[in-house]
Amino acid sequence: MRGGWVAAARHTDGTVSWRVVERFATLVEGREHGCVVAVDIPIGLPESQPRRCDKEARRLLPGRASSVFPAPTRATAADRREDVTYAEAVRRARGRGHAAPSRQTWFITDKINDVADACQDLPPALRVRECHPEVSFATLSGSVLPRKATAAGVGRRITAFTGWVDAAAGLGDVPDGIPVVDALDALACLWTAERVATGRATRIGDETASIWV
Repeated sequence: MRGGWVAAARHTDGTVSWRVVERFATLVEGREHGCVVAVDIPIGLPESQPRRCDKEARRLLPGRASSVFPAPTRATAADRREDVTYAEAVRRARGRGHAAPSRQTWFITDKINDVADACQDLPPALRVRECHPEVSFATLSGSVLPRKATAAGVGRRITAFTGWVDAAAGLGDVPDGIPVVDALDALACLWTAERVATGRATRIGDETASIWV
C-alpha cells in the first residue's frame, strides 16, 4: 500500500482482521510468542549481484516475471536514506559498477529501509519472512494468474483462497481506502506466514536472501 502498510491476521474462528499502519515497526511490536509475519518486500539486500531468490521467483512466473522487481543493492538503499533523486541514484549505481535501480524498485526502497530498521532488534520468537504474493498465488492456484488489476485477476485470486479462508467475507471488512489488490496481496502474505509457522513453506533462494511460499 502506498504510504503505509495493510496487514491481515486470521483468528481461531477463521475470521480475518485488518490493520493499516504507517510504519512496519508498529506491526511487529508486541507480537505474541512464535508469531510469523510475512511481508512483500525484499529482506537481505545484495552487495552488487542480483539475488538468487529473485531469479528463481521469476522462473516460477512465466509471462509474469516482471512482477518480481529486482532488489536494490545495499548502497542504493543507503542512497535513499539521503533523499537523493532517482536520477542521482542511477548515476551513483552506475558509478559503482552496479545495475541501475528500476523506478519501481527505487520508489519502494523507503519501505525496504522501513522493514530493515524494524527487524534490527526483533525478539528471537518473532520471525519476519519475505514473500511474494504472485508466487504465493501461483502456488495456491496451481498456475500463474492474470494481472491483479483486472477483473479476472481479482476473481481468480478470491477463488484461490477457497478452502482456506472466506476471502469474500474478509474483504467486506477491509478499511476504507484500501485497494482490493492490496488487500488480496495481504491475504497471500498471511497464507504464506501460516505455512512458515506450521513448517509447510518452501524457501526460494539461499542463506543470504530467501522468498518463502
